Amino acid sequence: MTSLDVTGSTELQTLYCYKNYLESLNLKKNTKLTKLDCSYNGLLNESFSYLGSGVTIKNGNQGIVINEKKFPDERFRKYLNAMDDNKDGLFFPVLKAAILL
Repeated sequence: MTSLDVTGSTELQTLYCYKNYLESLNLKKNTKLTKLDCSYNGLLNESFSYLGSGVTIKNGNQGIVINEKKFPDERFRKYLNAMDDNKDGLFFPVLKAAILL
């Protein structure tokens, strides 16, 4: 799953959407949210700071989804997939950069 639309669920208080392939997640209309776990996705540029300090957020271990859109070169995609130790389809540049050095 690369997208999730919960904008119509304004009463939503808890959202667990970890271990997917989400590349964006807009929760600006979910003002009653108190818990969010969206770890292990492709949400590299999402801070969720707009949710406020009253929300418990787990947003760690974000990677880049290994797909044709993000990595158009097929050979490079194969290389990244070969480096994907747990075969989850996500590339974690910080971790891999440390290994490659």
